[in-house]
Amino acid sequence: MTKPSHDTRWPRRLQDEHRDVGQIIRKYARRLEAGDNDEPAAFARTRQAARRSNVRPLLATAGMLAAAGVAAALLFARTPSELARPLATAPTVPTAAPTLSLGSTPVALPTGATELSVGASVVLKDGAIATARSEGGNATILLEMGRIDLQVQPRAPGRSFTVQAGPFSFVVVGTAFSVSRQGERVTLDVREGRVAVVREGQQLASITAGGSWTGQTQTEDVTQPAAPPPRRPRAAASKQASRGHGPGSDIAAYEAARLWMDAAGDLERARIGFESYRTRFPHGALRVEAALSLVEILPRLGRHRDALAETDRLLADPEAQPRYAEIHLVRGNIFRLALGDRNAAAAEYHAAAAGSGATADEAAYLHTVCLEEMGRRLEARNALDLYLARPDARHTNEALRRRSTLSR
Repeated sequence: MTKPSHDTRWPRRLQDEHRDVGQIIRKYARRLEAGDNDEPAAFARTRQAARRSNVRPLLATAGMLAAAGVAAALLFARTPSELARPLATAPTVPTAAPTLSLGSTPVALPTGATELSVGASVVLKDGAIATARSEGGNATILLEMGRIDLQVQPRAPGRSFTVQAGPFSFVVVGTAFSVSRQGERVTLDVREGRVAVVREGQQLASITAGGSWTGQTQTEDVTQPAAPPPRRPRAAASKQASRGHGPGSDIAAYEAARLWMDAAGDLERARIGFESYRTRFPHGALRVEAALSLVEILPRLGRHRDALAETDRLLADPEAQPRYAEIHLVRGNIFRLALGDRNAAAAEYHAAAAGSGATADEAAYLHTVCLEEMGRRLEARNALDLYLARPDARHTNEALRRRSTLSR
């Protein structure tokens, strides 16, 4: 009777030489360990030995499969290269994007995802070229070619974030958007918030969530942001036109306030302009847009409670219903980031998360962040599971990483 050879590399029941399964499996392994470089031939010889034995009846029994700890029948159904592959791969947790500190000297943005020190996340697509810098709290990205996706946090008072593509500047308050530049064509797509399109100090458009804008450069590429020309005369001219009460006066009044806000950067003058618009044109076609602009301005002026009061009025206005999710998201950000009231913030994020789209997605993710910040780990983990099940989830990598941490 052959004595078992106790090679601890194998499961207990494969250590016995007299068992055909153990003998054949170990024989194949020894051939490879002995330097048999012709792996397919070694495999073929082992398979032939298996066919001459009564391995197949043995492998047909559930007891032997369980004892072996492996589906040994698959050994002879798979190729040698397949045997080298793991049967299962554990899910990997995505690593966080690298952080890039910005200063007055332009630095090249790497391809892929990057966290900027100025409170923005960017994704530079393959083949795109862009540089970034920050001076005096004002950040500028110069896009020379290709596409860049951005998620910009709400800006503090007096702090701007601008993407420049040729002669066009895209001025951001706090939003998610993309800019692409292909030859003479520049395209803006806004997923959330609002982006002003400016050229040579003149505001060309104000694009809100779901909107897009396309322009032709028709000029030589610029390598550094151009110094803005004097802007107050333009704003003053628009203000002069807005003083009437005839047709179009409400539009002129609104645009004058937008110029003070986006082009001139005078938030206090812009606030006065929007409040004046509301007083003079209580039923104006742009009253909701004027109120939303006030909601953007007031936090930047440090008047967070006034901004919340403005959102209360908007939520009571049926005309603002298409923007309710956006309004709840802004309220959540104010409660969480400015006032430190995470319970109130969680409720606002939950209200904004109903439905689909970029705003709802952002709110659903921030709801999970809020729960985790309050120490409600189980609720946060369950909320992350719900978030990852969303068909439009845009923060999948971050959610998986946080979900793994909360499961420890």
